Amino acid sequence: MGEKRFNVEREKGFPAAVYLFHGVSFLVEEASAEVFGHFFPEGLDDFNCTVFHATTDRAEDIVNTAGTLPFMAPRRVVLVKEAGAFKAADKKVFEHYLGNPSPQTCLVFITGTFDKRSAFLKLLMDSGCISLQFSVPETQVPLWVRQRAANLGIRLSADAERLLLDLVGPDVALIVKELEKLSLVGPKEVGVAEVESAVGHVREYTPFAIVEAIRKRNAERALRIMKALRESGQDAVSLLGIIGWHYRQVLKREAQTRGGAEIFEALHRADVELKTTGKPEWIVLETLLFRLIGA
Repeated sequence: MGEKRFNVEREKGFPAAVYLFHGVSFLVEEASAEVFGHFFPEGLDDFNCTVFHATTDRAEDIVNTAGTLPFMAPRRVVLVKEAGAFKAADKKVFEHYLGNPSPQTCLVFITGTFDKRSAFLKLLMDSGCISLQFSVPETQVPLWVRQRAANLGIRLSADAERLLLDLVGPDVALIVKELEKLSLVGPKEVGVAEVESAVGHVREYTPFAIVEAIRKRNAERALRIMKALRESGQDAVSLLGIIGWHYRQVLKREAQTRGGAEIFEALHRADVELKTTGKPEWIVLETLLFRLIGA
């Protein structure tokens, strides 16, 4: 739904004064880049394009910039990353501006997980901003892969598509990276051989590899892969989702998979702990790893 609404907004020229983009980080960043590209197709304008981070920049500076008239341009674009990190005190700074935002500024807030407990995000929603969620439902991942491949001028066979998803899972950023690689080095009709050649090497350090290590009860390897993913910038919440996705694919193919109920109980417990307890994210995932090995 977010993508369809985004396309409508793009066709209208992003007329709203305030937007909130949330969901899968890669898709959110991609959408925000399109906003900049729409208004400034020749490249970012230092006078009229500003990027802030909620974790490091002051709310007052963001509001002052958003309220400044654009310089020799029809609109100013202000992007605020990690919007979910604003504190309750910041809400007061934004209230006046959001009540009467500048029509000559396109102010875009972006965040990953939409936390309904956030006072600031609730303020945004109550202000009437355009809120768009960017995500790919699990059941729609194969269709999304086909569409992305078609946009790049390639077509994957059914077996090649299945292998690609087995190797990289539903991580959309990694899928796009590997599809781009296939579009550059392979034929337009992509089969299993091309995927194995171009993508096979990523199997060593992916959530799929973690699941393989867990199922083989190889805790040392699973921890090593988890550490590599963490150091590469992998988000803990999305990693949990990807691990869960892989297990669901395994259970679809293997009706007699051992410990199915215990596996999903452990996954559910980790999801709750990540979202509600405040425990260190990677401690939660390491605990999950050992629970899954014992399932």
